Amino acid sequence: MGVVRLGFLNCRGWWSREVDVNLVLQQLDLDIFGLAETFLRKGEEPQVGGYKWYGNNRKTCKRASGGVGLLVRDCLQARTLKDETEGVLWVEVKLEGEGKVAVGVVYANPEGVRCEETEVQFEKAGSDVLEWRRLGYKVVVMGDFNAHIGRGEEVVANRNGRRLLNLAYVGNMVIGNELPVCKGRWTWECGDKKSVIDYILFPQEHRHEVVEMVVEDRGVVDTGSDHNVVWSVFKVGNPKEMRREERFKWRVDGRSNWDQFQEAIEEEFQGWEAWVREVEIREVGDELVERVWGEWKTRVLSAAERGIGKKRISEMSKDWWSKEVEEAIQTRREACKRLRQARRRGEGVNECWKTYREKRRQVKKVIRKVKKKNRKDKLQKIKEQGGPSCKLFWSDLRGKKKSRKITRMRGNDGVVVEETEQVLEVLAKHWEEL
Repeated sequence: MGVVRLGFLNCRGWWSREVDVNLVLQQLDLDIFGLAETFLRKGEEPQVGGYKWYGNNRKTCKRASGGVGLLVRDCLQARTLKDETEGVLWVEVKLEGEGKVAVGVVYANPEGVRCEETEVQFEKAGSDVLEWRRLGYKVVVMGDFNAHIGRGEEVVANRNGRRLLNLAYVGNMVIGNELPVCKGRWTWECGDKKSVIDYILFPQEHRHEVVEMVVEDRGVVDTGSDHNVVWSVFKVGNPKEMRREERFKWRVDGRSNWDQFQEAIEEEFQGWEAWVREVEIREVGDELVERVWGEWKTRVLSAAERGIGKKRISEMSKDWWSKEVEEAIQTRREACKRLRQARRRGEGVNECWKTYREKRRQVKKVIRKVKKKNRKDKLQKIKEQGGPSCKLFWSDLRGKKKSRKITRMRGNDGVVVEETEQVLEVLAKHWEEL
Protein backbone atom coordinates (compact mmCIF):
# COMPACT_ATOMS: atom_id res chain seq x y z
CA MET A 1 0.00 0.00 0.00
CA GLY A 2 1.78 3.15 -1.21
CA VAL A 3 -0.70 5.76 0.04
CA VAL A 4 -3.37 6.05 2.69
CA ARG A 5 -6.59 8.04 2.27
CA LEU A 6 -7.59 9.71 5.49
CA GLY A 7 -10.17 12.29 6.49
CA PHE A 8 -11.75 14.13 9.40
CA LEU A 9 -15.17 15.52 10.26
CA ASN A 10 -16.82 17.05 13.28
CA CYS A 11 -20.09 15.18 12.85
CA ARG A 12 -21.93 16.95 15.70
CA GLY A 13 -23.50 13.73 16.95
CA TRP A 14 -22.97 10.21 15.60
CA TRP A 15 -26.55 8.97 15.75
CA SER A 16 -27.85 11.95 13.75
CA ARG A 17 -25.06 11.68 11.14
CA GLU A 18 -24.63 7.91 10.85
CA VAL A 19 -25.99 7.72 7.29
CA ASP A 20 -24.05 10.83 6.20
CA VAL A 21 -20.80 9.37 7.55
CA ASN A 22 -21.37 6.13 5.62
CA LEU A 23 -21.98 8.10 2.42
CA VAL A 24 -18.80 10.12 2.96
CA LEU A 25 -16.80 6.91 3.41
CA GLN A 26 -18.17 5.54 0.14
CA GLN A 27 -17.80 8.77 -1.83
CA LEU A 28 -14.21 9.54 -0.76
CA ASP A 29 -13.10 5.88 -0.38
CA LEU A 30 -11.34 6.65 2.91
CA ASP A 31 -9.08 4.19 4.70
CA ILE A 32 -9.03 6.14 7.97
CA PHE A 33 -11.73 8.56 9.10
CA GLY A 34 -11.53 10.63 12.28
CA LEU A 35 -14.65 11.99 13.96
CA ALA A 36 -15.16 14.59 16.70
CA GLU A 37 -18.14 15.49 18.88
CA THR A 38 -19.61 12.02 18.49
CA PHE A 39 -21.76 12.56 21.64
CA LEU A 40 -21.38 8.83 22.37
CA ARG A 41 -21.63 7.61 25.95
CA LYS A 42 -19.21 5.24 27.58
CA GLY A 43 -19.48 1.76 26.05
CA GLU A 44 -21.35 2.83 22.89
CA GLU A 45 -19.65 1.56 19.72
CA PRO A 46 -20.94 2.36 16.20
CA GLN A 47 -21.11 -0.43 13.63
CA VAL A 48 -19.98 0.48 10.10
CA GLY A 49 -19.66 -2.15 7.39
CA GLY A 50 -16.05 -2.67 6.33
CA TYR A 51 -14.65 -0.57 9.18
CA LYS A 52 -13.70 -1.01 12.82
CA TRP A 53 -14.38 1.64 15.43
CA TYR A 54 -11.84 2.98 17.94
CA GLY A 55 -13.27 5.57 20.28
CA ASN A 56 -12.67 7.77 23.28
CA ASN A 57 -16.25 8.53 24.29
CA ARG A 58 -17.09 11.41 26.59
CA LYS A 59 -16.75 10.40 30.20
CA THR A 60 -19.40 12.80 31.56
CA CYS A 61 -23.16 12.54 31.13
CA LYS A 62 -23.47 16.01 29.64
CA ARG A 63 -24.99 15.72 26.18
CA ALA A 64 -24.16 17.64 22.99
CA SER A 65 -20.42 17.85 23.59
CA GLY A 66 -17.25 15.80 23.35
CA GLY A 67 -16.20 12.39 22.17
CA VAL A 68 -13.74 11.43 19.44
CA GLY A 69 -13.31 8.31 17.37
CA LEU A 70 -11.54 6.72 14.41
CA LEU A 71 -12.92 4.40 11.73
CA VAL A 72 -10.27 2.10 10.22
CA ARG A 73 -10.76 -0.34 7.35
CA ASP A 74 -11.14 -3.97 8.41
CA CYS A 75 -8.21 -5.00 6.20
CA LEU A 76 -5.82 -2.80 8.23
CA GLN A 77 -4.41 -3.90 11.57
CA ALA A 78 -4.95 -1.32 14.27
CA ARG A 79 -4.93 -0.94 18.03
CA THR A 80 -5.54 1.82 20.55
CA LEU A 81 -2.34 3.45 21.79
CA LYS A 82 -3.76 6.02 24.23
CA ASP A 83 -7.21 7.22 25.26
CA GLU A 84 -6.75 8.52 28.81
CA THR A 85 -7.06 12.23 28.00
CA GLU A 86 -10.54 13.66 27.42
CA GLY A 87 -10.92 14.57 23.76
CA VAL A 88 -7.65 12.92 22.61
CA LEU A 89 -7.33 9.48 20.97
CA TRP A 90 -4.27 7.75 19.53
CA VAL A 91 -4.50 4.67 17.31
CA GLU A 92 -1.70 2.65 15.73
CA VAL A 93 -2.45 1.59 12.15
CA LYS A 94 -0.22 -1.00 10.48
CA LEU A 95 0.05 -0.99 6.72
CA GLU A 96 1.32 -4.24 5.20
CA GLY A 97 4.78 -3.77 3.72
CA GLU A 98 4.82 -0.05 4.60
CA GLY A 99 5.15 0.16 8.39
CA LYS A 100 2.93 1.79 11.00
CA VAL A 101 1.32 5.15 11.57
CA ALA A 102 0.25 6.81 14.83
CA VAL A 103 -3.02 8.61 14.08
CA GLY A 104 -4.28 11.14 16.60
CA VAL A 105 -7.81 12.57 16.78
CA VAL A 106 -8.38 15.68 18.91
CA TYR A 107 -11.41 17.71 19.94
CA ALA A 108 -10.34 20.83 21.86
CA ASN A 109 -12.84 22.87 23.84
CA PRO A 110 -13.95 26.18 22.32
CA GLU A 111 -12.25 29.39 23.41
CA GLY A 112 -13.06 30.23 27.03
CA VAL A 113 -14.64 26.83 27.87
CA ARG A 114 -12.84 24.71 30.51
CA CYS A 115 -9.53 26.46 29.83
CA GLU A 116 -7.46 24.25 32.17
CA GLU A 117 -8.76 21.10 30.49
CA THR A 118 -7.96 22.58 27.06
CA GLU A 119 -4.42 23.37 28.14
CA VAL A 120 -3.97 19.75 29.27
CA GLN A 121 -5.34 18.49 25.93
CA PHE A 122 -2.73 20.37 23.92
CA GLU A 123 0.11 19.49 26.32
CA LYS A 124 -0.75 15.78 26.20
CA ALA A 125 -1.16 15.82 22.42
CA GLY A 126 2.24 17.52 22.02
CA SER A 127 4.07 15.12 24.32
CA ASP A 128 2.41 12.16 22.57
CA VAL A 129 3.61 13.42 19.17
CA LEU A 130 7.19 13.53 20.44
CA GLU A 131 6.88 10.06 21.95
CA TRP A 132 5.48 8.42 18.81
CA ARG A 133 8.10 10.07 16.58
CA ARG A 134 10.85 8.89 18.93
CA LEU A 135 9.50 5.33 18.61
CA GLY A 136 9.67 5.52 14.80
CA TYR A 137 6.03 6.12 13.92
CA LYS A 138 4.87 8.31 11.12
CA VAL A 139 2.56 10.67 13.00
CA VAL A 140 -0.65 12.24 11.69
CA VAL A 141 -2.84 14.44 13.90
CA MET A 142 -6.34 15.53 12.90
CA GLY A 143 -9.16 17.22 14.70
CA ASP A 144 -11.37 20.15 15.57
CA PHE A 145 -8.94 22.29 17.54
CA ASN A 146 -11.26 25.33 17.68
CA ALA A 147 -8.08 27.16 16.72
CA HIS A 148 -7.71 30.31 14.66
CA ILE A 149 -4.07 30.47 13.62
CA GLY A 150 -4.21 33.86 11.93
CA ARG A 151 -3.87 32.84 8.29
CA GLY A 152 -5.62 34.12 5.21
CA GLU A 153 -8.63 36.28 6.06
CA GLU A 154 -8.42 35.31 9.74
CA VAL A 155 -5.68 37.67 10.85
CA VAL A 156 -6.11 37.24 14.62
CA ALA A 157 -5.07 34.03 16.38
CA ASN A 158 -6.82 32.93 19.57
CA ARG A 159 -5.26 31.00 22.45
CA ASN A 160 -6.09 27.65 20.87
CA GLY A 161 -4.46 28.92 17.67
CA ARG A 162 -1.24 29.72 19.50
CA ARG A 163 -1.39 26.34 21.22
CA LEU A 164 -1.79 24.57 17.88
CA LEU A 165 1.10 26.49 16.31
CA ASN A 166 3.25 25.60 19.31
CA LEU A 167 2.27 21.91 19.01
CA ALA A 168 3.26 21.96 15.33
CA TYR A 169 6.57 23.71 16.07
CA VAL A 170 7.59 21.49 19.01
CA GLY A 171 6.54 18.28 17.23
CA ASN A 172 8.14 19.39 13.92
CA MET A 173 4.78 19.05 12.17
CA VAL A 174 3.29 20.95 9.25
CA ILE A 175 -0.36 22.02 9.07
CA GLY A 176 -1.78 20.38 5.95
CA ASN A 177 -4.35 23.15 5.42
CA GLU A 178 -1.45 25.51 4.62
CA LEU A 179 0.35 23.30 2.11
CA PRO A 180 0.43 24.45 -1.53
CA VAL A 181 -1.46 21.30 -2.59
CA CYS A 182 -4.41 22.15 -0.32
CA LYS A 183 -7.66 22.95 -2.13
CA GLY A 184 -10.45 24.75 -0.29
CA ARG A 185 -10.29 26.72 2.97
CA TRP A 186 -13.34 26.95 5.20
CA THR A 187 -13.86 24.00 7.56
CA TRP A 188 -16.90 25.49 9.34
CA GLU A 189 -19.79 27.31 7.70
CA CYS A 190 -23.07 28.44 9.18
CA GLY A 191 -25.19 30.92 7.24
CA ASP A 192 -22.97 33.78 6.15
CA LYS A 193 -20.39 32.93 8.81
CA LYS A 194 -17.38 30.78 8.07
CA SER A 195 -14.12 29.88 9.76
CA VAL A 196 -11.12 27.55 9.79
CA ILE A 197 -10.89 25.45 12.96
CA ASP A 198 -10.36 21.84 11.71
CA TYR A 199 -6.88 20.73 10.65
CA ILE A 200 -4.71 17.75 9.67
CA LEU A 201 -1.03 17.84 10.64
CA PHE A 202 1.77 15.83 9.01
CA PRO A 203 5.50 15.33 9.78
CA GLN A 204 7.46 18.34 8.51
CA GLU A 205 10.08 16.15 6.80
CA HIS A 206 7.34 14.37 4.82
CA ARG A 207 5.41 17.47 3.69
CA HIS A 208 6.10 16.63 0.03
CA GLU A 209 4.51 13.19 0.51
CA VAL A 210 1.06 14.77 0.93
CA VAL A 211 -0.30 14.00 -2.52
CA GLU A 212 -3.70 15.63 -2.00
CA MET A 213 -5.18 17.87 0.69
CA VAL A 214 -8.79 19.00 0.32
CA VAL A 215 -11.21 21.03 2.43
CA GLU A 216 -14.64 20.25 0.97
CA ASP A 217 -16.07 23.77 1.13
CA ARG A 218 -17.46 23.61 -2.42
CA GLY A 219 -20.49 21.56 -1.44
CA VAL A 220 -19.38 18.47 -3.35
CA VAL A 221 -19.62 16.33 -0.19
CA ASP A 222 -22.71 17.00 1.91
CA THR A 223 -22.29 15.90 5.53
CA GLY A 224 -25.36 17.43 7.13
CA SER A 225 -23.04 19.05 9.70
CA ASP A 226 -21.99 22.69 9.90
CA HIS A 227 -18.43 21.38 9.52
CA ASN A 228 -16.91 20.38 6.18
CA VAL A 229 -14.93 17.21 5.56
CA VAL A 230 -11.15 17.60 5.49
CA TRP A 231 -9.37 14.75 3.70
CA SER A 232 -5.95 13.90 2.29
CA VAL A 233 -3.95 11.32 0.37
CA PHE A 234 -0.68 10.67 2.15
CA LYS A 235 2.28 8.51 1.16
CA VAL A 236 3.35 6.11 3.88
CA GLY A 237 6.92 4.72 4.11
CA ASN A 238 8.77 2.30 6.31
CA PRO A 239 9.34 3.67 9.87
CA LYS A 240 12.80 2.04 9.93
CA GLU A 241 13.80 4.32 7.06
CA MET A 242 12.46 7.27 9.05
CA ARG A 243 14.75 6.48 11.96
CA ARG A 244 17.75 6.41 9.60
CA GLU A 245 16.73 9.55 7.74
CA GLU A 246 19.11 11.88 9.60
CA ARG A 247 22.11 9.79 8.50
CA PHE A 248 22.81 11.47 5.17
CA LYS A 249 25.14 13.88 3.47
CA TRP A 250 24.42 16.47 0.82
CA ARG A 251 25.56 15.84 -2.75
CA VAL A 252 27.89 18.86 -2.77
CA ASP A 253 30.66 18.26 -5.30
CA GLY A 254 31.77 19.35 -8.73
CA ARG A 255 28.62 17.90 -10.29
CA SER A 256 26.18 19.81 -8.05
CA ASN A 257 23.44 21.60 -9.97
CA TRP A 258 23.38 25.01 -8.31
CA ASP A 259 21.02 26.48 -10.91
CA GLN A 260 18.45 23.89 -9.94
CA PHE A 261 19.00 24.73 -6.27
CA GLN A 262 18.47 28.44 -7.00
CA GLU A 263 15.18 27.67 -8.76
CA ALA A 264 14.02 25.62 -5.78
CA ILE A 265 14.93 28.47 -3.41
CA GLU A 266 12.87 30.92 -5.46
CA GLU A 267 9.86 28.56 -5.43
CA GLU A 268 10.09 27.94 -1.66
CA PHE A 269 10.34 31.64 -0.78
CA GLN A 270 7.45 32.85 -2.90
CA GLY A 271 5.26 34.99 -0.63
CA TRP A 272 7.89 35.01 2.14
CA GLU A 273 7.53 38.71 2.98
CA ALA A 274 3.73 38.43 3.24
CA TRP A 275 4.10 35.42 5.54
CA VAL A 276 6.52 37.31 7.82
CA ARG A 277 4.15 40.25 8.04
CA GLU A 278 1.33 37.92 9.14
CA VAL A 279 3.53 36.37 11.83
CA GLU A 280 4.60 39.79 13.10
CA ILE A 281 0.95 40.63 13.80
CA ARG A 282 0.56 37.95 16.47
CA GLU A 283 4.07 37.17 17.73
CA VAL A 284 6.85 39.31 19.21
CA GLY A 285 10.29 38.92 20.78
CA ASP A 286 11.83 35.46 21.06
CA GLU A 287 8.68 33.72 19.81
CA LEU A 288 8.83 35.73 16.58
CA VAL A 289 12.53 34.98 16.07
CA GLU A 290 12.07 31.24 16.71
CA ARG A 291 9.05 31.06 14.40
CA VAL A 292 10.71 32.89 11.50
CA TRP A 293 14.01 31.02 11.93
CA GLY A 294 12.25 27.63 11.99
CA GLU A 295 10.26 28.38 8.84
CA TRP A 296 13.31 29.82 7.03
CA LYS A 297 15.39 26.75 7.88
CA THR A 298 12.64 24.38 6.77
CA ARG A 299 12.30 26.09 3.39
CA VAL A 300 16.05 26.19 2.73
CA LEU A 301 16.48 22.50 3.59
CA SER A 302 13.49 21.61 1.43
CA ALA A 303 15.01 23.52 -1.49
CA ALA A 304 18.38 21.86 -0.94
CA GLU A 305 16.82 18.40 -0.95
CA ARG A 306 14.92 19.16 -4.16
CA GLY A 307 17.73 21.06 -5.91
CA ILE A 308 20.93 19.35 -4.77
CA GLY A 309 19.77 16.12 -3.22
CA LYS A 310 21.29 14.00 -0.51
CA LYS A 311 22.55 10.47 -0.18
CA ARG A 312 22.14 8.23 2.80
CA ILE A 313 25.14 7.04 4.78
CA SER A 314 24.43 3.34 4.86
CA GLU A 315 26.25 0.09 5.43
CA MET A 316 24.20 -1.39 2.58
CA SER A 317 25.94 0.62 -0.17
CA LYS A 318 25.98 -1.11 -3.56
CA ASP A 319 29.39 -2.26 -4.74
CA TRP A 320 28.33 -1.76 -8.38
CA TRP A 321 27.46 1.93 -7.91
CA SER A 322 29.58 4.12 -10.16
CA LYS A 323 29.92 7.62 -11.53
CA GLU A 324 28.30 6.45 -14.78
CA VAL A 325 25.17 5.29 -12.92
CA GLU A 326 25.01 8.48 -10.87
CA GLU A 327 25.24 10.69 -13.97
CA ALA A 328 22.54 8.66 -15.76
CA ILE A 329 20.19 9.03 -12.80
CA GLN A 330 20.88 12.76 -12.54
CA THR A 331 20.08 13.16 -16.25
CA ARG A 332 16.79 11.30 -15.71
CA ARG A 333 15.91 13.59 -12.78
CA GLU A 334 16.51 16.68 -14.91
CA ALA A 335 14.26 15.24 -17.62
CA CYS A 336 11.61 14.53 -14.98
CA LYS A 337 11.80 18.13 -13.77
CA ARG A 338 11.35 19.47 -17.30
CA LEU A 339 8.35 17.16 -17.74
CA ARG A 340 6.71 18.51 -14.58
CA GLN A 341 7.33 22.09 -15.66
CA ALA A 342 5.80 21.34 -19.05
CA ARG A 343 2.73 19.87 -17.38
CA ARG A 344 2.30 23.02 -15.29
CA ARG A 345 2.63 25.19 -18.39
CA GLY A 346 0.45 22.91 -20.48
CA GLU A 347 2.94 23.05 -23.36
CA GLY A 348 5.37 20.51 -24.83
CA VAL A 349 4.22 17.69 -22.56
CA ASN A 350 4.40 14.93 -25.17
CA GLU A 351 7.94 15.84 -26.22
CA CYS A 352 9.15 16.04 -22.62
CA TRP A 353 7.45 12.74 -21.82
CA LYS A 354 9.26 10.99 -24.68
CA THR A 355 12.58 12.43 -23.48
CA TYR A 356 11.96 11.36 -19.90
CA ARG A 357 10.90 7.86 -20.95
CA GLU A 358 14.09 7.49 -23.01
CA LYS A 359 16.25 8.67 -20.07
CA ARG A 360 14.50 6.20 -17.81
CA ARG A 361 15.32 3.37 -20.21
CA GLN A 362 18.94 4.51 -20.37
CA VAL A 363 19.24 4.33 -16.58
CA LYS A 364 18.01 0.73 -16.57
CA LYS A 365 20.38 -0.14 -19.39
CA VAL A 366 23.38 1.44 -17.64
CA ILE A 367 22.62 -0.34 -14.36
CA ARG A 368 22.34 -3.72 -16.10
CA LYS A 369 25.66 -3.12 -17.89
CA VAL A 370 27.48 -2.01 -14.73
CA LYS A 371 26.13 -4.94 -12.70
CA LYS A 372 27.22 -7.40 -15.37
CA LYS A 373 30.70 -5.90 -15.56
CA ASN A 374 31.02 -5.84 -11.76
CA ARG A 375 30.08 -9.51 -11.53
CA LYS A 376 32.49 -10.45 -14.33
CA ASP A 377 35.36 -8.60 -12.65
CA LYS A 378 34.62 -10.29 -9.33
CA LEU A 379 34.61 -13.75 -10.93
CA GLN A 380 37.96 -12.98 -12.55
CA LYS A 381 39.45 -11.94 -9.20
CA ILE A 382 38.19 -15.14 -7.57
CA LYS A 383 39.83 -17.26 -10.29
CA GLU A 384 43.10 -15.34 -9.94
CA GLN A 385 43.09 -15.80 -6.15
CA GLY A 386 42.56 -19.56 -6.24
CA GLY A 387 38.85 -20.12 -6.84
CA PRO A 388 36.62 -21.52 -4.07
CA SER A 389 39.53 -21.72 -1.63
CA CYS A 390 40.10 -17.95 -1.54
CA LYS A 391 38.66 -15.50 0.99
CA LEU A 392 36.89 -13.42 -1.64
CA PHE A 393 34.82 -16.41 -2.74
CA TRP A 394 33.47 -17.08 0.75
CA SER A 395 32.89 -13.41 1.58
CA ASP A 396 30.94 -13.05 -1.66
CA LEU A 397 29.02 -16.21 -0.85
CA ARG A 398 28.00 -14.98 2.57
CA GLY A 399 27.17 -11.55 1.19
CA LYS A 400 26.69 -8.57 3.42
CA LYS A 401 25.72 -9.00 7.03
CA LYS A 402 22.11 -7.88 6.51
CA SER A 403 21.49 -9.69 3.21
CA ARG A 404 18.89 -12.42 2.86
CA LYS A 405 20.13 -15.81 3.99
CA ILE A 406 20.10 -18.64 1.42
CA THR A 407 18.25 -21.58 2.99
CA ARG A 408 17.64 -23.87 0.01
CA MET A 409 19.03 -24.42 -3.51
CA ARG A 410 18.53 -26.70 -6.49
CA GLY A 411 21.62 -28.56 -7.72
CA ASN A 412 22.56 -29.47 -11.30
CA ASP A 413 20.90 -32.84 -10.81
CA GLY A 414 17.59 -31.12 -10.03
CA VAL A 415 17.56 -32.14 -6.36
CA VAL A 416 16.63 -29.38 -3.87
CA VAL A 417 18.92 -29.22 -0.81
CA GLU A 418 18.22 -27.30 2.40
CA GLU A 419 21.09 -28.18 4.75
CA THR A 420 23.77 -25.46 4.98
CA GLU A 421 26.64 -27.81 4.10
CA GLN A 422 24.76 -29.19 1.10
CA VAL A 423 23.98 -25.66 -0.17
CA LEU A 424 27.67 -24.75 0.11
CA GLU A 425 28.66 -27.89 -1.79
CA VAL A 426 26.27 -27.01 -4.63
CA LEU A 427 27.73 -23.50 -4.82
CA ALA A 428 31.30 -24.81 -4.73
CA LYS A 429 30.61 -27.15 -7.67
CA HIS A 430 29.04 -24.26 -9.53
CA TRP A 431 32.16 -22.14 -9.08
CA GLU A 432 34.43 -25.01 -10.11
CA GLU A 433 32.53 -25.37 -13.37
CA LEU A 434 32.95 -21.65 -14.00
